[in-house]
Amino acid sequence: MTESTTAPAPRELAELIDRAASGKERVILTRDGAEVAAVVPMEDIRALEELDAREDEVDQSAFIEARELLERGETISHAEVKRRIREAQ
Repeated sequence: MTESTTAPAPRELAELIDRAASGKERVILTRDGAEVAAVVPMEDIRALEELDAREDEVDQSAFIEARELLERGETISHAEVKRRIREAQ
């Protein structure tokens, strides 16, 4: 992964974008030595969004199941909840 400051000249910024877009390179932007942002290929963003959506589905399904169990007066252990979440992934 490449690192650059947050204050590149316009030409340098265009080059960083090109490297991410065509070369599939990730570039970390720093300010005062701290990592603050990144220029990444769109395929990375899409992959992250897909992972987020999957996690949301698993979370929602687990919540619905837990609420239904609670409404019926049934409970399951924390270990069982964790096992079911792992299986759903």
